[in-house]
Amino acid sequence: MNFSKWLENYADEKIFYQKEKTQKSDVSKILGFKKPLKKVAEGSYATLYQHPTDKNKLIKITSHDEDVKNALKSQKINSNNIVKLYDWKNGEKIKKIPELNSYAMIVEKIQGNPIIYTTSEIYDLSLSGKFELAADWLDYEPRKIQSAILEKYNNNNDKENGKLAELFRSLQQIKNFYKIDLVDFQDNIIDEGNRYVIVDLGF
Repeated sequence: MNFSKWLENYADEKIFYQKEKTQKSDVSKILGFKKPLKKVAEGSYATLYQHPTDKNKLIKITSHDEDVKNALKSQKINSNNIVKLYDWKNGEKIKKIPELNSYAMIVEKIQGNPIIYTTSEIYDLSLSGKFELAADWLDYEPRKIQSAILEKYNNNNDKENGKLAELFRSLQQIKNFYKIDLVDFQDNIIDEGNRYVIVDLGF
């Protein structure tokens, strides 16, 4: 194993260790809540807890630096396709948790299912990452490669084309303005019915 591969594996193991440590800790006490937080989901790097006073919000705890930085930067485009972050009491959107070597974010609670397309299919739908061009074609008439994927899922209709076009324009914005170029779409995008929402912005 070469050094770069070893370093990548080491970083992943460290992140998984931090997630396990978080789940074994009294997170509610660390964050200053009186009652225990209810865990509702977990991903590869993060743990999600129900916000104790707002049913429409979650508390996300993660040690994945890229997700935290990108989630914060992407708020500036004010897109429906980017999971929203809310302020803590001090007005900051990110709360550091030194004892867990992690961060806590208050995020909107997204109700839906994972996007049905694979990452490679989304890449093809986006015309190899040409998001603005792909959105324009979806708004006008999907290209052959786009139509083939949409028809595979019986999804070649105005509503779906519009949802994807909106998502691709948001992806183009965060790429242009903040150099955020995501590579894993399948596990990080939720279909909420009328919109697609990127819930994790890590690489």
